[in-house]
Amino acid sequence: MKFEVLTPFRARNKWDIQMVPDYLYEQIERADADVIAAIRSNAETIAKSENVWFVLLIAQNEKLMIKGVLWFNVDVIEHQIFVYLFSVDPEYQSCDMNLVQWIAGYIFGLDEIDGKYRRKISWLTDRPEAFEKFGIKRSKRTMLEISREEYERLVEIRGKDFSCK
Repeated sequence: MKFEVLTPFRARNKWDIQMVPDYLYEQIERADADVIAAIRSNAETIAKSENVWFVLLIAQNEKLMIKGVLWFNVDVIEHQIFVYLFSVDPEYQSCDMNLVQWIAGYIFGLDEIDGKYRRKISWLTDRPEAFEKFGIKRSKRTMLEISREEYERLVEIRGKDFSCK
């Protein structure tokens, strides 16, 4: 199968972000309809932020086609790049880790981002095993979460007030 070369293009207006095909979001387990709607409704804010990068991966043959999307922040507290979302068309997924290496090279090479923030990239993923096979290690820190429903259940059990009894 012949792959078209992907060209990164930083989205700078809401129209660029709103053109991303739904299937690129839908193949990410955590990206439900609410996440997709939030990205689209906040597209202008995302596109205008200096520390937020929303990058379209464009393939060009007889026409331009969005074949992937990459969303990362420059984390000024941790001095790193934090990738929130990365999705590519299924035809490119067979070269998964080569693509991850290419994305890392793209990010590390961005001169528009101060070098002190380009020393490390952290990825939010629901497939850590796939990354570990290729030498990308798990972070020393673990992301934790609590849903509104879980919080409300805890309030029912423990109460709402703080106490050190």
